[in-house]
Amino acid sequence: MKALKSLYRISNGMIYTISFVILAILTMTNLRFSTYVMNIKEHISIRDTNLFMTAVFLIGIMVLFYVLFKYSDRIDERKLFLIFTIVYLLAGIYVIVNINSVLRYDALSVHKASVAMHHGNFSTMNKGHYTYRYPHQIGFLIYEYILGFISHDAKLLFGINLAAIFGINYFVYKITKEIFDDQHKVNLTAITLSFLFLPQFFFLTFAYGLIPGFFLLTAGVYNLLAAVRTKEHKYKILSSIFLTMAVLMKKNFIIALAACLCYLLLQYFKENNKNYLKFMVLLIVMFVAGKMVMTTGFEAATGKKVSKGVPSILWVAMGTDPDNHVRSGGWYNRKYIDVYVNKHYDREKAARQGEKMVSGYMEHYRRHPQKAYKFFSRKLITTWTDPLYESVFSGPKAEAGQHVKTKQLHRLFNDEKYDTFLYIGMKAYIIFLLAAVWIFGMRYLKEYDKAALGLIFLIGGFLFHLFWETKGQYVYPYIFMQIPAAAYAVTRFYERISAKSK
Repeated sequence: MKALKSLYRISNGMIYTISFVILAILTMTNLRFSTYVMNIKEHISIRDTNLFMTAVFLIGIMVLFYVLFKYSDRIDERKLFLIFTIVYLLAGIYVIVNINSVLRYDALSVHKASVAMHHGNFSTMNKGHYTYRYPHQIGFLIYEYILGFISHDAKLLFGINLAAIFGINYFVYKITKEIFDDQHKVNLTAITLSFLFLPQFFFLTFAYGLIPGFFLLTAGVYNLLAAVRTKEHKYKILSSIFLTMAVLMKKNFIIALAACLCYLLLQYFKENNKNYLKFMVLLIVMFVAGKMVMTTGFEAATGKKVSKGVPSILWVAMGTDPDNHVRSGGWYNRKYIDVYVNKHYDREKAARQGEKMVSGYMEHYRRHPQKAYKFFSRKLITTWTDPLYESVFSGPKAEAGQHVKTKQLHRLFNDEKYDTFLYIGMKAYIIFLLAAVWIFGMRYLKEYDKAALGLIFLIGGFLFHLFWETKGQYVYPYIFMQIPAAAYAVTRFYERISAKSK
């Protein structure tokens, strides 16, 4: 028992220390730098943050939450959520009605494969074709195939994205209630923070697995926390199902599954209750079984063998190449996929080549530590300091034939102007959010250790994208999942101000 308590203190201390450092880095980096994603080729520009205008917006945000706090006793949580939902619904309908259904990049490739499958064409699984190279897309491909029975119009995907965004915000609200024992003011703050996170709204035009996968993830996390509180099996089963589906929809969410396992292990250290270990086993078994069923079923339906695809080590090579400057260091570069192609899709040979590349890069950084610092610091900046997380970039671009019907939307998605009100407003919001979570970690984490799950998720994502292929689009869920902790810190801040003023 004493050994487990010691392990709990050590593990909790590590989470506290590492998250403190990461949040400090992210807050300071966002104060100093701003990343802009330009043109359809995803070129990157790093500029100094406009501190004056950011401060103006930051003051505005603080005033907004002061008003919310002042009148919180008169505000009903459900009504506030409903009001925000109606605003989002009207804005979402406006966007969907006024854009066309043209997709691009991977979203287009998956969509084409889905439509082809409805016509009995399973060539996407043939050697060298899209799903053969990227079998991790099968979960999303099945999702699109099922929706294809309703319509092949991508606007259906946009509409479901909008519904999933409501679901994400709802479950983050429910997660907040679970962590902080249903505190009214904290709940109001969490609802407001969720809907003010506008990058998530703009991702409704991104017909990919990010939004539906994140919805499944938040549902899984809520049920996991409910299972920890109630010990009821129904929550454990629902959590296992939702988390498995989230990873199958979007492979990167395996970091969230790992975070959940770490959190349950932490709870075992704390309470010495073997039911947490059983819950961990259930999560692992459900994931393995779910992946097996999906793969077997897909092979039976298509008559094609699911390949293992591009070796993972090539994505690490992509993420660590000191000469990868196509977009920016660590961002997507097709030359690593070409290694797989040039090896005639021989996965073992491509993996060996990737290992040599990564080994060479690490040796290069060992011999040139200044270059290592320059590369990884720039990669960190380009990944984490775009406050829109490529959400607007991922929307319709005229250059790709993704036309919009109104001047306002055309300017939003196509004008490459810097320091717009949207951009600066979200920069102020992200700094506000990160600073609040930083304060929470310092002052309140020990009291509300359920919030450790979100911090473990952030730590995993931060470390993962230091070495893996990266982009701002990938990291928005790690930030969004910090809203419950931020909501609590913001609420306590205003309570202290109110108490001092009396």
